[in-house]
Amino acid sequence: MKKNKKKIRALLGITASVMATSAIATSCSILNLLPKVVVDDDDEDRPDIDVKPNYEIPTITHNFLPISKDEMQIFSGVNENEVLKDVNLIQDPKELKEHSNNYGQYYYEYQDPYTKLIFRDYSYITDGKGVRRYLLGPYGLAYLAQEFKRKVPFGTEVFDLKAVEVNNYKVITRASNGLYIPQIKQIYLNGYTLLETNLNLYDKVAQLMSTLFHEYMHHWATSYAETGVNFNNNLIDDEKIGTVANKKFEASTVTPIYYGGVDYDTTRDTAAFKQFWNTNFTNNFKNLLNYDIDAKARVSSEVIEILRERWAEDGTFGVGSDVNAFTNLDKYLYQLYSPRDIWGLANSDPLDPKNAQKLRQAISKRDMYYSPDQKFSLNAKKIKYYFSLTELVPREYTKYAFESYFNIDHKNPASILIDKIDQGHYNRSDNAAIGYFGTYKFNFSENGSHYTYSFSPSALSDDYGKVFMNNFDTTTRQGWYLDGSVMLPLTPFALPSYEPTKYVPNNRLARAKNQEADEAKAKISTDRSRDFYKTFLESMAYGKTISQIYYDLGKWNWIGNSSSSTFSEVQTNEETRLKIRLSGYLETSDYTGLAFVEDNGDNTGSVYDQSTISYLPTFNFFGHKGFDKGAELATREGNQYKPSENRNAQIQNRIYPKDITENQDYAKQYVSYIMDKYVQPKPNTKVFLWKDKNHDGNVQEDEIVRDIKMTIPDSRLATSARSTNTSKYYVASKDNENAPYVNLSFIK
Repeated sequence: MKKNKKKIRALLGITASVMATSAIATSCSILNLLPKVVVDDDDEDRPDIDVKPNYEIPTITHNFLPISKDEMQIFSGVNENEVLKDVNLIQDPKELKEHSNNYGQYYYEYQDPYTKLIFRDYSYITDGKGVRRYLLGPYGLAYLAQEFKRKVPFGTEVFDLKAVEVNNYKVITRASNGLYIPQIKQIYLNGYTLLETNLNLYDKVAQLMSTLFHEYMHHWATSYAETGVNFNNNLIDDEKIGTVANKKFEASTVTPIYYGGVDYDTTRDTAAFKQFWNTNFTNNFKNLLNYDIDAKARVSSEVIEILRERWAEDGTFGVGSDVNAFTNLDKYLYQLYSPRDIWGLANSDPLDPKNAQKLRQAISKRDMYYSPDQKFSLNAKKIKYYFSLTELVPREYTKYAFESYFNIDHKNPASILIDKIDQGHYNRSDNAAIGYFGTYKFNFSENGSHYTYSFSPSALSDDYGKVFMNNFDTTTRQGWYLDGSVMLPLTPFALPSYEPTKYVPNNRLARAKNQEADEAKAKISTDRSRDFYKTFLESMAYGKTISQIYYDLGKWNWIGNSSSSTFSEVQTNEETRLKIRLSGYLETSDYTGLAFVEDNGDNTGSVYDQSTISYLPTFNFFGHKGFDKGAELATREGNQYKPSENRNAQIQNRIYPKDITENQDYAKQYVSYIMDKYVQPKPNTKVFLWKDKNHDGNVQEDEIVRDIKMTIPDSRLATSARSTNTSKYYVASKDNENAPYVNLSFIK
């Protein structure tokens, strides 16, 4: 059994890179704090926190709010009530036991009965009484798993994700909100800002869910959009693969993206990691989000004056009535770069002379602001990271489809707490507040005479803060997405108030630029939210019999022991990657599984393996019709909780494949499936559908389905290749369009 050691690079920092045969980059969410705080990556694997004297493990006194039929697309051929019962099945939190591992860590573990996904919450500290403290505990883990099913868009790729871990400080640091490591198919969440606060489980889960959504979309992108291998080369020399397969390979062209990661050194000519993304997905993604627009925006002077006055009136940062505190608009990101400029800086080869020159120019500009008070800015290094396609997929889909647990128009809870503090009606234990725009953490002086607080913006407020000029970081800012405030039109939703910068000189160049700006305005004023959703459905190969191939991760372990402050190496078994399982979509759930046939070359062959399949009767990957305004999840009526009015409106904003009525393939209902076991295919393998007519669990010749056409993705390959698996993988292909089977070819 061959084992492979992989070096995990920069896990202590804000991103992670893995060293295998080549460097593999992953990414994570950055914990952005205001005022700036010093984040030191010392040798401690547990964070420094102000430990409260009393602690009780978090609990919930009421039942979890059930997930409704409108919060998913249910396959028409199943019993709806039974499906809802299965989706809402919850393992009793009281039955969860505390575990420990060989690294000296303690944790609770919860496995969701529906998604099979494992959730772990690690003890973040042992207090002076010897009590191990947890952010979530058993009830919080069950709650997080329930909300994952409610709020995270997922398909069958969810079964390829192994675990979600909270506060595992041997892997993630306090400087990161979250981390996804594709080599081990796990997500790590950091709840540092929530530790030892007065926040309840609703608030804690609400904040973690935004990060979990983001990190899951990294998993989604790794599964479908980031091809990982340059398929443009003639990789398969096999006469059995006919013209249909060749067309598939031609359609599966890739686009190189040069990803540097957050620790990329922009101060010198440094090579970035070259990733290969599916061209069809990349082009649609870029176009629908307006990253192809070369015009720069013009924010109206009225908006700027309103924001200045309100910012000064708020006085949050002690600037009083100085309305001219920020006047140098030529230092703002939208004034310096168009969306196309930003895309080029972030995704182009930095060693190309033209790109290198542009990057050096960006470095010279230093801080480029996007918040009116100039408290939030980006530099060249952050642009290279934040706007890389690797980061844009989760960030932009979070902007597009994440449903906040807090309404945008509700009074900021931090403002409410500050009012109490100013009136002397507060408890020192009330040290945090969370709302639509982010999390506020308060620190009081010993005598309570004064306080300071830090602000961590939510993903929505921070990223929409780059689209609309607004004071998202003040405690009183509510509903200020004003007309005429668009800076960077980076959304598929219509922005009718967008105004491009126009050129005054009446010459040919100016007229051409102004015409281009008018075309940009027309495009940006048109809603493309459905097309954006369809781009993701197409990448998932929705409706195809074989949509994707997943390899077996097998057993793995961190290299380290209880004295190791952090993990830097992981040991995996590469031989298990030769085993795969398939997933896809079927028009009926009558099939038992898949049969693997070794083709003898003369239209004969024998079954050498088989697998039953499990059906997922719901499709949970959704999009949005318009901007999400956020909503409290439920309202209480007596002892019962029901979805709030705002939550019902939030749900009605969703899009599912059944809503794409203009596309017959999407409007038709499919049931998802995934193989129950991993199979190691032999050479010359053909895969057929199988119906077990005699119910003996074995494939008979007359049980192989030969009258149903099997389909594979149109715009990409179904393959077990990933950015972390660039050798020894399988590719699915067809001999002809109507063939009732799919070929599996092995690439060394």
